[in-house]
Amino acid sequence: MMTNEELYALCDALRYRVREVPLKSAPAAALPGGCIAVNPERIPSPAAEKEILAHELGHLETGSFPTGSPADLEGRHEERADRWAIRTLLPAQELCAALENGLVELYQLAEHFGVTEELVLRAFAYYREASALSLTPEERAAAAALRGYCPVFAAFRNGGEAARLLLPARLFDSLNDPRRRSVEENTGPSAPMWDFVRDGYHIFFDEILP
Repeated sequence: MMTNEELYALCDALRYRVREVPLKSAPAAALPGGCIAVNPERIPSPAAEKEILAHELGHLETGSFPTGSPADLEGRHEERADRWAIRTLLPAQELCAALENGLVELYQLAEHFGVTEELVLRAFAYYREASALSLTPEERAAAAALRGYCPVFAAFRNGGEAARLLLPARLFDSLNDPRRRSVEENTGPSAPMWDFVRDGYHIFFDEILP
């Protein structure tokens, strides 16, 4: 697990400069010359700080910057930076170890790695879909194990948009089905801790489901 301090130390080791700049349009930005501009006033939490810095460091490490060409897709550069950040902050091997140690709820994994719950979901989505050629042998073995975990239930106060990253469409729709909630209000929940309003953010992983 990489701490915020270790991430800043990595920037120093790689000879990248991190400077506080009153940016208007974003909390941070990476510049091709090897500098990361950060506006602390626009970063809400240490977890967000870690993710933002790792993402910008990902731009520098992968050389992912727009070229100005009409054929150049900005989303491609953002995706590469995201993947680098995920592999750095949430290595597949460490995710496996956390699950094996009983950290099977979304909030537990987020707290353990010091990141947001959304990044944990995105990490599982990435490792489930990543090409074997893009991973190291150690990552491939861990990613294969991670694919054996299937999210069973997730409850999101924000309406569940992040859950779309992992949950099959039919399961996601069933969790949001108002008829299901109506039945549960009268008969009790059909699964442990299922309650959008009461429980907020929860995700459970189970090796039984295909």
